[in-house]
Amino acid sequence: MDIVKFLKINNIKATAQRVVIAELLYNHRHLNIDEIYKRTVKQFPTISLSTVYKNVNTMLELGILQELTVPNQKPRYELNESAHAHLICTTCGKIKDIDMDTDKVLNALDLNIEKRDDLKVEELSISLFVKNIKDHDNCCAFNTK
Repeated sequence: MDIVKFLKINNIKATAQRVVIAELLYNHRHLNIDEIYKRTVKQFPTISLSTVYKNVNTMLELGILQELTVPNQKPRYELNESAHAHLICTTCGKIKDIDMDTDKVLNALDLNIEKRDDLKVEELSISLFVKNIKDHDNCCAFNTK
């Protein structure tokens, strides 16, 4: 993916810091702010945590990033590239992306939102929290297949 082009298409100036943050999240999905900072500071030793927060918040506001909330963890971030759901292990906190057809999900919910002219779905967020109840030594059942 051309990160600079992706940022420009989304109407945000492609500063060096934003490019690095977006590349990190493209290559290493679901990072929290501390993980983003630790990896960004390797390329920009003088960057502050505050600057990373400001860039992440700007990209969130513009819809370039998506924030994922996992109980008992710091929020995690990812590029908002395509519609997908999240499978989250409640034991270890690992996250797996699952392809999702937004239109099929909305149709299955039978809300008829697409037929109304006063409502528009801006975001659909689905997280499935799972626990392996058969094999307690293998907490992430979704890692097997």
